[in-house]
Amino acid sequence: MAPNPRSAKITKRVIGALTPEGARYTVWDTQLKGFGVRVAATDTKTYVVPYRMIGGADRLLQIARHRVVTAEEARERAAAVLAQVASGGDPQLTKFERREELTMAGLCDLYTAEGTALKKASTLQIDKIRIARHIKPRLGRMKITDITRRDIERLMVDVDLGHIRGEATPHTRGGIHAAARRRDRFLSQAELARLGDVLTQMETDGGDPRHLDIIRLLALTGARKNEIARLRWSEIDREQGLLRLADSKTGAKIIRARETRLAVTVYVANFGKENFAWPACLARSEVATCRAARTWRRSFGPSRRASAGSTSSSPTPPSAPTRRWARSRTRSSRP
Repeated sequence: MAPNPRSAKITKRVIGALTPEGARYTVWDTQLKGFGVRVAATDTKTYVVPYRMIGGADRLLQIARHRVVTAEEARERAAAVLAQVASGGDPQLTKFERREELTMAGLCDLYTAEGTALKKASTLQIDKIRIARHIKPRLGRMKITDITRRDIERLMVDVDLGHIRGEATPHTRGGIHAAARRRDRFLSQAELARLGDVLTQMETDGGDPRHLDIIRLLALTGARKNEIARLRWSEIDREQGLLRLADSKTGAKIIRARETRLAVTVYVANFGKENFAWPACLARSEVATCRAARTWRRSFGPSRRASAGSTSSSPTPPSAPTRRWARSRTRSSRP
């Protein structure tokens, strides 16, 4: 058997004739200086380009394995690499940086680990669901520099069409007219009066006074649902008629509630004894009540509207956050 050459014009035939030896060796191309094919003892054949940086550091760039690209394609890539080196570039460093570049999944993991210090727990929960259900399945494996505007738009369309997996929240579910569901309407004086009559009748019929008080405060203050449902006694300034919320979606804030008389009619005797103004039960005062939505649906249900002498559609509460909550909670009870 003829010995393997150490230089030749690298072609498919030449590479096919190369056989493995006891140690790795390289055959250099006679057509392009600096281009070669390395043959390992395992008979693996790889196109390579060695080069020296301006500072004297030696590099060896592996272009691709034989059969992944042809000899002619490898020679063209080698010529481009050598041209980049001649202009002061470092193709090996570029390749390494490309390999180490974050994928979208890695970026999302970095965000959840280090970028959420100022996020509310509820907002962070929604972000995690969006990442797990929308972003990672569609874009997770892509390098961040490869993601284009078109990729983002396609993802937004898929979410809008509801092409997502099972678990979701009302904030992450998407759907065809998700943006069109927003409405800007306030309760009229007549609607407020009708709501008051319905709540009074419900209280007479044995409705939970905690839930009725929550709904009254929602309607009269325009606060968010959990700002009232999870209101603490320590946040109620009875002397000045204020709700001094230690925390909310937008941080600490004050809600003027003098004209509402704070709507606290049942647990006044327990003021200061319980953590929450409307606890889930007196035995577990550390848990805020979260069942007011059931009473909300009843108050806007067909039977209640009929008893109040109304045939119009269910009114929405006065604030934007409460409007969104009312819409999702009352949709099933509309006639």
